[in-house]
Amino acid sequence: MERKLEETEKTYKDRLHQMEEDYQIAVHYVKGTEKMMRKMRDELTKQKNTNSQLQAELDNRTGGKSSSASSRGVNGRTTPSAEEEGLRVQLVDSQRQTQRAQGENKELRARLDILEKDLDNLRESLVSSQRESHDRLMQIEDLQQDIERLQASLVVARGGHDETILEKLSSENTTLRRDNEQLSHKIGLLLEVDQSAYGRRPISGVSGRRMTGNGNWQIRWVTVGL
Repeated sequence: MERKLEETEKTYKDRLHQMEEDYQIAVHYVKGTEKMMRKMRDELTKQKNTNSQLQAELDNRTGGKSSSASSRGVNGRTTPSAEEEGLRVQLVDSQRQTQRAQGENKELRARLDILEKDLDNLRESLVSSQRESHDRLMQIEDLQQDIERLQASLVVARGGHDETILEKLSSENTTLRRDNEQLSHKIGLLLEVDQSAYGRRPISGVSGRRMTGNGNWQIRWVTVGL
């Protein structure tokens, strides 16, 4: 269960990290588009000013030539000078560039509107994911606390400190058993020494019963001590 909680926490963190990266990319792209739009807007303004200057200059020249033509006669025909023709060509070209800039500016405006909507959606999704991730993390912390409480209750249910006492008693029992074996071995050695003191001759029935009785009593006493 703990591993599942860790995997869930990692999944939400990875998802939140990915959404933050997507949001930063979208912000960077929107800023780049806005910068391009400002540049196009400045270029369009500059082009409009150029058109206005060319148109004014052409109007001035056309107006001056009309005045001179009227002084020469009503039926007199005049031909545009090369300078006027050049101004008209520049004006037409400038107007064409202005129209193209206006079209590009319009496209950029539409793209920027879409990007801003996408950015708003990403921002809302990011905030929602952060809130959801926070709630999930809080749930995970609550579950971890519940697990710790359950584990503590399980330790108490299984014996807790009683289990430690049992281990201590088992150790003491092992020590007593070892002492019993050592005492039995010493008794056996004493019996062998006692027999050798009589030159290995048979022990009388009374002495034998007395020794055997004492030995059994000592062994039985040690066993009772366990």
